Amino acid sequence: MPSSAQKEYWNNTASESTFTHPFLYDFIGKNISLKSKILDYGCGYGRIVNELRSNGYTNVTGVDTSEALIKRAKNEGEPSLFTHIPPASLPYKDEAFDCIILFAVLTCIPSSNHQNEIIKEIYRALKPGGLLYVSDYLLQDSKKREGNYDGNGVFKTTQGAFFRHHTNAYLNKLFSSLSLISKREISVITLNGNKADAIQYILQK
Repeated sequence: MPSSAQKEYWNNTASESTFTHPFLYDFIGKNISLKSKILDYGCGYGRIVNELRSNGYTNVTGVDTSEALIKRAKNEGEPSLFTHIPPASLPYKDEAFDCIILFAVLTCIPSSNHQNEIIKEIYRALKPGGLLYVSDYLLQDSKKREGNYDGNGVFKTTQGAFFRHHTNAYLNKLFSSLSLISKREISVITLNGNKADAIQYILQK
């Protein structure tokens, strides 16, 4: 469950946050049609949902555990497309989606148990053969760190919130219920404007 510090962080930064992980259309490629049913889990202020819609995807929705971010998403986009949810709980039936997007969500969840709960819920909501498109942070070298890591790659920001960066081995284990289609490492910009190493996966149920 999100801590009070995490909730306060997003409440305080929701209006000014800019998310930068690139949605690589050539990476998702021909596997996702314009009519595919797509869910952006942890949609934030709706950046990817709105981008997909502007690129012709007609069946996209977004959910997030932050009320402040969902409020911004509704103000900046079509309100009916965005839903506030409790952690690790989706208000959809089993096998509802062709594709689920999970961009820079795991980094916001320090607990391995809570991360596993989210992956199980995503697995439930994916159709057989459905795709999970993940983008998240890898462990950084000392020059790129934004705080001091503990043994799990968790660090505390100056605002008091906790974030997590991951090893390849940990992510491989986390996604072991899904089949790897493709992955590649990319460079991104963090919320604090720093360069960081990230990894993107296409996984299939």
